[in-house]
Amino acid sequence: MDPNQGLCLGALFDIAATNGLDMSRRLCIFGFCRSIEMLSDVVEDTVLEHGGEVGAT
Repeated sequence: MDPNQGLCLGALFDIAATNGLDMSRRLCIFGFCRSIEMLSDVVEDTVLEHGGEVGAT
C-alpha cells in the first residue's frame, strides 16, 4: 500500500459459524482488512487466532 495514497480501499468482513455437532455453540467475528488483495489471508488468520480451522473446498 502506498502511504502517499489519499484513498484507502479495504473490506469489512464478518464470519458467522456454528459447530456441526453442537448447534448451541456459535462464533461471530467482525473485522476490517486494509488491503482487498489480502482479505483471504486476514480472514484465515482471524479464524486461526480464535482457535478455528480453515478447510479447503
